[in-house]
Amino acid sequence: MNIDRFLKFFVPKDHSFFPLFESDAQNLVKASELLKELLASADVVEHERLYKEIRDIEHIGRRDH
Repeated sequence: MNIDRFLKFFVPKDHSFFPLFESDAQNLVKASELLKELLASADVVEHERLYKEIRDIEHIGRRDH
């Protein structure tokens, strides 16, 4: 088996994979930014708002798949 055929085995055959992967990566970045804000804040009300936003972003990924 040559290397090209071997590597082709690992490439997703469903072309919807890459847009979904990119979308999930963007959600992960956004959730990470919100987590950073949450850890930097001392305001309890702000903690609750940020926690809810992070939770909502987590659920976006579950709905999309």
